[in-house]
Amino acid sequence: MEKVTVAALCPNVLADEEGFVRYLLDLGAALDRPALLYPTNDEWVLAVNRHRERLGRYFIVPFSGPSIVEPVLDTARLYGTARE
Repeated sequence: MEKVTVAALCPNVLADEEGFVRYLLDLGAALDRPALLYPTNDEWVLAVNRHRERLGRYFIVPFSGPSIVEPVLDTARLYGTARE
């Protein structure tokens, strides 16, 4: 099997979340099988989590759903929970 690496720029998730998701869907459609999708910053995690059902057709998302992820990434909420 030949392996190919391609560099590309994805849309800025803060400016164009739908474009970011569409980029991932287009990338996923070009893959031979589902791939592990591991977002590397909070904004990407939130966007992937919001669209995980759509992205799940092509990607394995290796983290908990919105009920866990969103409270953890909301710093004020997380600190309040920690204080309790």
